Amino acid sequence: MTVDTGKIETRLPPLFLVEQSDNELIDELLKVLRFSEECGSIANMQRQIARYEPFFNSIASEEQRNEYNSFRDRLREYLAYEEQYGTGSLLNLSHPFIRQQICRGAMDVRRVLLWKAPKVAQIFR
Repeated sequence: MTVDTGKIETRLPPLFLVEQSDNELIDELLKVLRFSEECGSIANMQRQIARYEPFFNSIASEEQRNEYNSFRDRLREYLAYEEQYGTGSLLNLSHPFIRQQICRGAMDVRRVLLWKAPKVAQIFR
């Protein structure tokens, strides 16, 4: 699927190239954003928002666009927090997916644990 935004041509990755309505497609993208936020993966949230903004602006319903805009607003706050406390400081280290990534060696959180960010203290509760 290709979306013409007037400025750039954006293609969806093969994962999304299945028979889905526009609403279903946008719902899937919103699920990815919800999951990224739940994990505290701000870098992934930022990538997804930047990558799929043309789709939200062109084919999303008003309700979906409102949810997307809410994610974008929260992302600004998260980026400001991570700028102050360091990249990854909002990772939810108790989230099963993040734990799995750590156990597999796909994520090195030693530097996150060294920061004195308030959110990191949550893992010890």
